[in-house]
Amino acid sequence: MSIHPVTVHFPIALLVVSFIFDLLGVVTKDESFRKAGFYCLILALFGLVASYFTGLQAQSAARSIPNIEPHIRTHMQAGVLTLVLTGVLVIGRIVVDARPAIRRAGSTVYLGFLLIAVISVLRAGYLGSELVQQFGAGVEPIMKQHIKRAPSSGEKPGNAHER
Repeated sequence: MSIHPVTVHFPIALLVVSFIFDLLGVVTKDESFRKAGFYCLILALFGLVASYFTGLQAQSAARSIPNIEPHIRTHMQAGVLTLVLTGVLVIGRIVVDARPAIRRAGSTVYLGFLLIAVISVLRAGYLGSELVQQFGAGVEPIMKQHIKRAPSSGEKPGNAHER
């Protein structure tokens, strides 16, 4: 079985906590909150990279489930968007922190984009939960059932249950 379900919870939690810490840092003007927010963001980026690669591994097995392909694609697009956004946020944060002249305005723009990343990761998580709830992706008994049915010839996996 895949470890994707284990890895995805870290970036979800870390992005949300990063936003909360950064918001507290801006409101209270306490640098320690902003620093904690940045560290959470970096850890979230590592978690997103791990989630991406474990997701690639998980999708190969899940594709044997009929009619799941468009849902996997949507989930993956949401995850990749979150990964790219978070990478850009790390770079943006470094730039904002290095330039005191733009720090106030830059922090506001940064928080806006961080909120978008939080919404994006929550959307990706929701779409992933739909893969589990609606299709049984990653649920061992269901996965074994569909893998047994998968055709060994050139047929598409979606047609395997129609035999």
